[in-house]
Amino acid sequence: MTKYNWQQKDWLQFRFSLEEVEGELLIFAEKVGRISGILEGLTEETKQDAIVDIIFAEAIKTSGCFTILKTSRINLQRV
Repeated sequence: MTKYNWQQKDWLQFRFSLEEVEGELLIFAEKVGRISGILEGLTEETKQDAIVDIIFAEAIKTSGCFTILKTSRINLQRV
């Protein structure tokens, strides 16, 4: 099971090898560039909606409460 850094015994002495993550970082940077380019072509309102959707999707993926949110009706106008 993958653990977060703070769940490791030695998390206060966290170290990593750039060589091990460099490929993933480059892929991430490429995707960010594509998203930034797409967002530039949108109206300000649509851009803000898209950013909120992206942040919301990431929060669901990383929070561990996907099932709760999936079964709830969330009114984004109230958030």
